[in-house]
Amino acid sequence: MSTPSVKDHPEVSLQTKPKGLTQKICLVSAYISFVLGAISGVFMFIKVKELGSSDPISASFLASFFFFAFTGISLMLMAKANLPNLGFYKPEGKAE
Repeated sequence: MSTPSVKDHPEVSLQTKPKGLTQKICLVSAYISFVLGAISGVFMFIKVKELGSSDPISASFLASFFFFAFTGISLMLMAKANLPNLGFYKPEGKAE
C-alpha cells in the first residue's frame, strides 16, 4: 500500500504565497520583541543579584521578560504562516 502523494492529487499545491506587508511588519516586530526580552532578562539578572528575587523591581523585569519573549514567539508565528489569499476575485470565463 503506497502513501498518497501530491502527484496523485493535482489540485494540491505546495507553493507558498509571498509574504505581505503585515507579515513583514510582524517579523520585524518579533525581532524587536526578542531584543527587548533579552535586554529585560539582563536587567532582571542584575537586579536579582542586587536586590533579591522577592523585590518588586526584580518581579517587574521578570514579567517584562516573559511578555516580550512570548509576544515575539506569537509574532514570529504570524509572520511565518502561509496565509491564503482572502481577496475577492472573479473567475475567468464567467460572465455576469
